[in-house]
Amino acid sequence: MRALVIDKGCLCNSIFHYPVNMVFFTTPELLEIGDLPLVSPNEKPTRVEALKYYRRAAEHYELELRCLSWWFAWRQRRELYCAHEDRERGSG
Repeated sequence: MRALVIDKGCLCNSIFHYPVNMVFFTTPELLEIGDLPLVSPNEKPTRVEALKYYRRAAEHYELELRCLSWWFAWRQRRELYCAHEDRERGSG
C-alpha cells in the first residue's frame, strides 16, 4: 500500500502561508518525520527550514503527490476509498 498526499495548494500549503519570518515554538526533533533529522542551526526551526525539510521528506519517502488539486467526493468501497477530482478547478 502506498500513501497519496492530496492538497488543494502546494505541498505543506498551510506552512507556506505562515508569516515569512515565523519561527516554530517547538524543537526540530518534534517536527521530524520517520528517521529523517530536521537540521537547524537555531534552537527552533523557521518556516523556510520546515518547508525545505518536508519537501525533502516527500522526495525521500517517494510520496505520490497531488498538489493544486480540488476533490469533491470521497466514497468508501470495501477497504478502499475512492476520490473524484474536480478537473475544472484543479490542475487536472
